[in-house]
Amino acid sequence: MNLEERLAHLQWRKVCNESQIQGALKHTKQLVDRDTLLNATESKDASKWVRRVVQTELAKPLEISLEQYEQILRENDAESAALERASALHATSVAVIQAKMKLREEHAKRLRQYRKHKQLLLKQDDAAGSPDRHHHHHHKDNNDPPSNRGKH
Repeated sequence: MNLEERLAHLQWRKVCNESQIQGALKHTKQLVDRDTLLNATESKDASKWVRRVVQTELAKPLEISLEQYEQILRENDAESAALERASALHATSVAVIQAKMKLREEHAKRLRQYRKHKQLLLKQDDAAGSPDRHHHHHHKDNNDPPSNRGKH
């Protein structure tokens, strides 16, 4: 919808909310009620007439003051700015979530590699020495130089 159509739509909604259309419908109803000879066909014609009147009114150029026009433009700008802010915030939130997920994935990958490496070391240790030596290996500080291992 272009601005002109939006303005026309806003104006039409305003008219709908005001008593003008109520008055027009009330007047039409009074005419219908007064005419006792009105049958189903004529009733259809009346509703066609109402639709035609509405279409004619909608086809007329919208008459609003410059102040109203500027107010609509301000509201439009404010709405656009609010949408842009919401969109930017959403994009930032998505980026933050993606970054957190990437960190978690990297951490999980490192943990898997660490566990796999640890299992390989334990298997090598089991193959190289007695179960007694393996038992002591768990209780000693892994920072001891290799020459000190097994001397405790």
